[in-house]
Amino acid sequence: MVVYRLFIASSINEFRAERNKLVHFFSKLSRAAGEVEFVPFICEQASKALSRGRKQGDYNRKIWESDLFVLLAGSSVGQYSLEELNVALEAERQTKKPAIRCYYLEDLPPELADPARFPVVPTHVEDVYDLERDLLEQFSEELGIGEPETLDDDVFLNGTYLFSLG
Repeated sequence: MVVYRLFIASSINEFRAERNKLVHFFSKLSRAAGEVEFVPFICEQASKALSRGRKQGDYNRKIWESDLFVLLAGSSVGQYSLEELNVALEAERQTKKPAIRCYYLEDLPPELADPARFPVVPTHVEDVYDLERDLLEQFSEELGIGEPETLDDDVFLNGTYLFSLG
């Protein structure tokens, strides 16, 4: 079994529902993928009781352990999300992982618009389902977990329902 660790970063309040949808999506994707398990991490999973100092430091360590870093941005990117993106960029520079994907739902946030500072090109998505489709395509190709199938408006992978296009 291959374990693929993911760190999902976003504004804590603005994208709480989207983070939870992505966790649910990766749970379904793990069942469908067979020999690949996706283990997402979101800030709600961290316990204050387990933190031995600055909680953000715990998140940063999780980023270094991740295979994929996903940033979900609105009209701006907050201080901690920027720190997490910088940590991911440094980890990727030193260790070749995590792979970094940035998505934005509204206008391109000015914090991500400078390619000299953030070399990752952000992708515009209309909603969390666009994000799921993009991630599914990425994993289908990069990890060879199977080809997604569409029946009416429903998307399946290896017979497991993932989401609806409608």
